[in-house]
Amino acid sequence: MTVRGGKASLDERGLSESDFDDPLDSRCAEPKFAAAPAAAAGAANVKGSAAASGKGGKAGAAAPAPVMRPESDEERKKRVNAPRRVPKIESMLQKLEEDTAAIDAQMMANGRDASKLRELQTKKDEIKTKSDKLLAEMEDLMQYLS
Repeated sequence: MTVRGGKASLDERGLSESDFDDPLDSRCAEPKFAAAPAAAAGAANVKGSAAASGKGGKAGAAAPAPVMRPESDEERKKRVNAPRRVPKIESMLQKLEEDTAAIDAQMMANGRDASKLRELQTKKDEIKTKSDKLLAEMEDLMQYLS
C-alpha cells in the first residue's frame, strides 16, 4: 500500500528486495494527512498550538493539526481537577502514614495481647489499602500535570 497526496493505492505484486531497504530517512517529507476543516477549527482548542498561542505562521495559513482522539468527560474532569487533587492526595497520604506509625506504636505496646494485635493489624491493612488506592490515583493524575 502506498499513500501519496492523501490517497492510498494498493498494488498487487510479490515482495522484492527493495521492500526491505527503505530507511525512514528516505521517505518523502510531504505531510501524510491533509488538515480537515473540523480539525482546523479545533486547533484553537489544542493546548500549545500556534493557533492557540497566536504566534508564528502566516495569516490564513492552516498549521497541520495533531491527530487527537476526543477527550471523554471523565478525562477532562481529571485534567482540570488534577492540580487541586494531587496536593489533597499528598496530605491524605501523609495522614495515613502518621496513622500507620501510631498503629505500629500501639502494636508494640500491646505485644502480648493477640486479639488487640489482630484488631490493630486489620486497621493497618485498611490503611494500606486506602494508601494504595490513593497512590494509584495520584499516579494516574500525574500524567495530566506534565
